[in-house]
Amino acid sequence: MSVPFSAKSDQPQNESKPGEILRLANGVVLELVHEKGSFYGVGRVEWGEILLRSSQECLVPQMASPEGLEVVSYRLLHLEATPDDRIPEDMGFFGMGVTTGWSVVADKPGRLHLSAYGQELFLDAFAVEGGCCVPAPLRKIRRPAGEETRLASSFECDIDEYLFPDKTTWFGVVLELRKITANVPAMARVELEMKGRSRHFKCGDLGVSLFESPTGEQVQLYPEDWRTLPLFRSPDHLLWPGQWLQQSINA
Repeated sequence: MSVPFSAKSDQPQNESKPGEILRLANGVVLELVHEKGSFYGVGRVEWGEILLRSSQECLVPQMASPEGLEVVSYRLLHLEATPDDRIPEDMGFFGMGVTTGWSVVADKPGRLHLSAYGQELFLDAFAVEGGCCVPAPLRKIRRPAGEETRLASSFECDIDEYLFPDKTTWFGVVLELRKITANVPAMARVELEMKGRSRHFKCGDLGVSLFESPTGEQVQLYPEDWRTLPLFRSPDHLLWPGQWLQQSINA
Protein backbone atom coordinates (compact mmCIF):
# COMPACT_ATOMS: atom_id res chain seq x y z
CA MET A 1 0.00 0.00 0.00
CA SER A 2 1.08 3.58 -0.52
CA VAL A 3 -0.36 6.52 1.42
CA PRO A 4 0.78 10.09 0.50
CA PHE A 5 1.13 12.73 3.23
CA SER A 6 1.74 16.46 3.25
CA ALA A 7 3.52 18.52 5.88
CA LYS A 8 1.56 19.57 8.96
CA SER A 9 3.02 22.02 11.45
CA ASP A 10 0.25 21.69 14.05
CA GLN A 11 0.34 18.87 16.59
CA PRO A 12 -3.28 18.48 17.74
CA GLN A 13 -4.60 15.91 20.15
CA ASN A 14 -5.33 12.52 18.61
CA GLU A 15 -9.00 12.14 19.52
CA SER A 16 -10.58 10.15 16.70
CA LYS A 17 -8.31 10.54 13.69
CA PRO A 18 -7.62 7.54 11.46
CA GLY A 19 -4.24 5.86 11.47
CA GLU A 20 -2.15 3.25 9.72
CA ILE A 21 -1.32 0.29 11.98
CA LEU A 22 2.21 -1.11 11.56
CA ARG A 23 3.02 -4.46 13.15
CA LEU A 24 6.79 -4.96 13.48
CA ALA A 25 8.64 -8.27 13.61
CA ASN A 26 9.48 -7.80 17.32
CA GLY A 27 5.79 -7.57 18.27
CA VAL A 28 5.63 -3.78 18.58
CA VAL A 29 2.52 -2.15 17.13
CA LEU A 30 2.76 1.46 15.87
CA GLU A 31 -0.11 3.72 14.89
CA LEU A 32 0.72 6.49 12.39
CA VAL A 33 -2.01 9.09 12.69
CA HIS A 34 -3.15 11.06 9.63
CA GLU A 35 -6.24 12.86 8.39
CA LYS A 36 -7.02 14.09 4.87
CA GLY A 37 -3.42 13.57 3.78
CA SER A 38 -1.91 15.39 6.78
CA PHE A 39 0.51 13.44 8.97
CA TYR A 40 0.23 14.14 12.70
CA GLY A 41 2.82 11.68 14.07
CA VAL A 42 2.99 8.42 16.00
CA GLY A 43 -0.04 7.66 18.12
CA ARG A 44 -0.57 4.42 20.01
CA VAL A 45 2.46 2.18 20.66
CA GLU A 46 1.96 -1.31 22.07
CA TRP A 47 4.17 -4.31 22.80
CA GLY A 48 2.21 -7.49 23.33
CA GLU A 49 -0.68 -6.36 25.50
CA ILE A 50 1.34 -3.57 27.11
CA LEU A 51 0.54 0.04 26.16
CA LEU A 52 3.91 1.82 25.91
CA ARG A 53 2.58 5.31 25.29
CA SER A 54 -0.75 7.12 25.29
CA SER A 55 -2.63 7.52 22.04
CA GLN A 56 -4.10 10.87 23.09
CA GLU A 57 -1.10 12.92 21.94
CA CYS A 58 0.86 12.32 18.75
CA LEU A 59 4.62 11.90 18.94
CA VAL A 60 6.45 13.86 16.21
CA PRO A 61 10.12 13.01 15.54
CA GLN A 62 12.67 15.74 16.29
CA MET A 63 15.21 15.99 13.46
CA ALA A 64 18.20 18.16 12.58
CA SER A 65 20.39 18.62 9.54
CA PRO A 66 24.11 17.67 9.49
CA GLU A 67 24.85 21.37 10.00
CA GLY A 68 22.82 21.39 13.22
CA LEU A 69 19.78 23.21 11.80
CA GLU A 70 16.44 22.08 13.21
CA VAL A 71 13.96 20.58 10.77
CA VAL A 72 10.61 22.25 11.48
CA SER A 73 8.56 20.57 8.74
CA TYR A 74 8.82 17.40 6.68
CA ARG A 75 6.79 15.15 4.42
CA LEU A 76 6.16 11.46 4.77
CA LEU A 77 5.68 10.48 1.15
CA HIS A 78 4.35 6.96 1.50
CA LEU A 79 4.04 3.82 3.59
CA GLU A 80 5.00 0.49 2.12
CA ALA A 81 3.96 -2.83 3.63
CA THR A 82 6.43 -5.63 2.90
CA PRO A 83 5.76 -9.36 3.22
CA ASP A 84 6.71 -10.87 6.57
CA ASP A 85 9.60 -12.80 5.01
CA ARG A 86 11.25 -9.52 4.03
CA ILE A 87 11.11 -8.01 7.53
CA PRO A 88 14.52 -8.47 9.24
CA GLU A 89 14.42 -10.44 12.46
CA ASP A 90 15.51 -8.72 15.68
CA MET A 91 18.26 -11.20 16.50
CA GLY A 92 19.37 -12.10 12.98
CA PHE A 93 22.65 -10.21 13.27
CA PHE A 94 23.83 -11.65 16.62
CA GLY A 95 26.68 -14.07 16.13
CA MET A 96 30.34 -14.87 16.59
CA GLY A 97 32.95 -14.38 13.88
CA VAL A 98 35.78 -16.87 13.49
CA THR A 99 38.94 -15.43 11.91
CA THR A 100 41.75 -17.20 10.09
CA GLY A 101 43.79 -19.49 12.31
CA TRP A 102 40.94 -21.03 14.25
CA SER A 103 39.92 -24.57 13.28
CA VAL A 104 36.59 -26.24 13.95
CA VAL A 105 37.02 -29.37 16.06
CA ALA A 106 33.29 -30.10 16.38
CA ASP A 107 30.10 -28.41 15.26
CA LYS A 108 26.83 -29.92 16.40
CA PRO A 109 23.49 -28.46 17.52
CA GLY A 110 24.12 -26.38 20.60
CA ARG A 111 27.90 -26.97 20.76
CA LEU A 112 30.75 -25.33 18.83
CA HIS A 113 34.32 -26.45 19.59
CA LEU A 114 37.20 -24.38 18.17
CA SER A 115 40.95 -24.49 18.67
CA ALA A 116 43.96 -22.28 17.85
CA TYR A 117 47.25 -21.10 19.33
CA GLY A 118 47.28 -23.81 21.99
CA GLN A 119 43.82 -22.76 23.21
CA GLU A 120 40.37 -24.24 22.71
CA LEU A 121 36.99 -22.56 22.91
CA PHE A 122 33.72 -24.25 23.79
CA LEU A 123 30.53 -22.36 22.92
CA ASP A 124 27.27 -23.87 24.14
CA ALA A 125 24.18 -22.08 22.80
CA PHE A 126 20.70 -22.45 24.26
CA ALA A 127 17.22 -21.07 23.72
CA VAL A 128 14.19 -20.89 25.99
CA GLU A 129 11.31 -23.06 24.82
CA GLY A 130 8.32 -23.85 26.96
CA GLY A 131 9.99 -22.43 30.05
CA CYS A 132 13.08 -24.64 29.65
CA CYS A 133 16.57 -24.06 28.24
CA VAL A 134 17.29 -26.35 25.30
CA PRO A 135 20.34 -26.59 22.98
CA ALA A 136 20.07 -24.21 20.02
CA PRO A 137 21.79 -24.80 16.66
CA LEU A 138 24.01 -22.10 15.18
CA ARG A 139 23.78 -21.16 11.51
CA LYS A 140 27.10 -20.75 9.69
CA ILE A 141 27.56 -18.13 6.95
CA ARG A 142 30.61 -16.81 5.08
CA ARG A 143 31.45 -13.12 5.34
CA PRO A 144 33.73 -11.99 2.48
CA ALA A 145 36.41 -9.37 3.01
CA GLY A 146 35.11 -5.83 2.59
CA GLU A 147 31.50 -6.68 3.37
CA GLU A 148 29.69 -4.09 5.48
CA THR A 149 27.30 -5.15 8.21
CA ARG A 150 25.29 -3.47 10.93
CA LEU A 151 27.95 -4.38 13.49
CA ALA A 152 31.15 -3.62 11.56
CA SER A 153 32.00 -1.33 8.66
CA SER A 154 34.02 -4.02 6.85
CA PHE A 155 36.27 -7.03 7.34
CA GLU A 156 39.91 -7.16 6.32
CA CYS A 157 39.71 -10.90 5.52
CA ASP A 158 37.11 -13.57 4.94
CA ILE A 159 35.54 -14.88 8.14
CA ASP A 160 33.04 -17.54 9.11
CA GLU A 161 30.20 -16.28 11.27
CA TYR A 162 27.99 -18.47 13.43
CA LEU A 163 24.60 -16.78 13.85
CA PHE A 164 22.64 -17.20 17.05
CA PRO A 165 18.94 -18.22 16.97
CA ASP A 166 16.65 -15.65 15.36
CA LYS A 167 13.27 -17.34 15.86
CA THR A 168 13.15 -17.24 19.64
CA THR A 169 12.56 -14.57 22.27
CA TRP A 170 15.29 -15.69 24.67
CA PHE A 171 18.66 -17.21 23.87
CA GLY A 172 22.11 -17.27 25.41
CA VAL A 173 25.56 -18.82 25.27
CA VAL A 174 28.03 -20.27 27.75
CA LEU A 175 31.71 -19.79 26.76
CA GLU A 176 34.76 -21.61 28.09
CA LEU A 177 38.27 -20.73 26.87
CA ARG A 178 41.14 -22.87 28.15
CA LYS A 179 44.38 -24.58 27.18
CA ILE A 180 43.98 -27.64 24.97
CA THR A 181 43.56 -30.88 26.92
CA ALA A 182 42.35 -34.38 26.11
CA ASN A 183 39.28 -33.92 28.30
CA VAL A 184 36.19 -32.59 26.50
CA PRO A 185 33.66 -31.13 28.94
CA ALA A 186 30.00 -32.02 28.74
CA MET A 187 27.65 -29.48 27.22
CA ALA A 188 26.62 -26.76 29.63
CA ARG A 189 23.33 -27.43 31.37
CA VAL A 190 21.40 -24.20 31.87
CA GLU A 191 18.45 -24.14 34.24
CA LEU A 192 15.71 -21.51 34.21
CA GLU A 193 13.59 -20.53 37.19
CA MET A 194 10.67 -18.10 36.90
CA LYS A 195 9.50 -16.05 39.87
CA GLY A 196 6.89 -13.47 39.00
CA ARG A 197 8.57 -11.00 36.66
CA SER A 198 12.05 -12.36 37.41
CA ARG A 199 14.02 -14.91 35.38
CA HIS A 200 16.94 -16.75 36.96
CA PHE A 201 19.41 -18.53 34.67
CA LYS A 202 21.89 -20.89 36.34
CA CYS A 203 24.75 -22.98 34.94
CA GLY A 204 26.92 -24.60 37.60
CA ASP A 205 28.46 -21.81 39.67
CA LEU A 206 27.45 -19.20 37.08
CA GLY A 207 24.15 -17.40 37.12
CA VAL A 208 22.31 -14.29 36.02
CA SER A 209 18.97 -12.87 37.15
CA LEU A 210 16.79 -10.52 35.11
CA PHE A 211 13.72 -8.51 36.09
CA GLU A 212 11.17 -7.47 33.47
CA SER A 213 9.33 -4.22 34.16
CA PRO A 214 5.72 -3.68 32.99
CA THR A 215 7.12 -1.72 30.02
CA GLY A 216 9.19 -4.70 28.88
CA GLU A 217 12.55 -3.28 30.04
CA GLN A 218 15.01 -5.89 31.31
CA VAL A 219 17.11 -5.07 34.38
CA GLN A 220 19.81 -7.36 35.77
CA LEU A 221 19.51 -8.28 39.44
CA TYR A 222 22.56 -8.74 41.67
CA PRO A 223 23.07 -10.62 44.96
CA GLU A 224 24.19 -7.27 46.38
CA ASP A 225 22.80 -4.00 45.08
CA TRP A 226 25.77 -1.77 44.17
CA ARG A 227 23.66 1.28 44.98
CA THR A 228 23.69 0.28 48.66
CA LEU A 229 27.45 -0.40 48.82
CA PRO A 230 30.15 2.15 49.71
CA LEU A 231 32.23 3.65 46.90
CA PHE A 232 35.46 3.11 48.82
CA ARG A 233 36.36 0.95 51.81
CA SER A 234 39.65 0.67 53.74
CA PRO A 235 40.60 -0.08 57.36
CA ASP A 236 40.59 3.66 58.11
CA HIS A 237 38.08 5.14 55.64
CA LEU A 238 34.59 4.49 54.35
CA LEU A 239 33.05 6.60 51.59
CA TRP A 240 29.39 6.38 50.63
CA PRO A 241 27.75 7.75 47.43
CA GLY A 242 26.92 11.42 47.85
CA GLN A 243 28.78 11.71 51.18
CA TRP A 244 31.20 14.43 50.07
CA LEU A 245 28.39 16.39 48.41
CA GLN A 246 26.30 16.26 51.57
CA GLN A 247 29.27 17.36 53.71
CA SER A 248 29.94 20.34 51.41
CA ILE A 249 26.28 21.39 51.66
CA ASN A 250 26.30 21.21 55.43
CA ALA A 251 29.65 23.03 55.72
